[in-house]
Amino acid sequence: MCFVIIISLAVATTETVTVSGIVLEHNVTADRQGTRTYSTIVKSDDGFIEETTGLETYVVPVGGRVTYSKKRHKPLEF
Repeated sequence: MCFVIIISLAVATTETVTVSGIVLEHNVTADRQGTRTYSTIVKSDDGFIEETTGLETYVVPVGGRVTYSKKRHKPLEF
């Protein structure tokens, strides 16, 4: 019972937000099968440094602006 309450609290305290920021760097990694992962490090306008994956942000040059969706925790309201 306690486990269900914790999961529902975690789901209830997250939201998907649209974030914009400046590209700091790009990385490409691959596993043994050759599957590539395109990663971009972004400094968001609200001060977070975050990693995004996918070609949507990877194609933007370093120093360029990107917009992406991110799941973040909402502040708890009592």
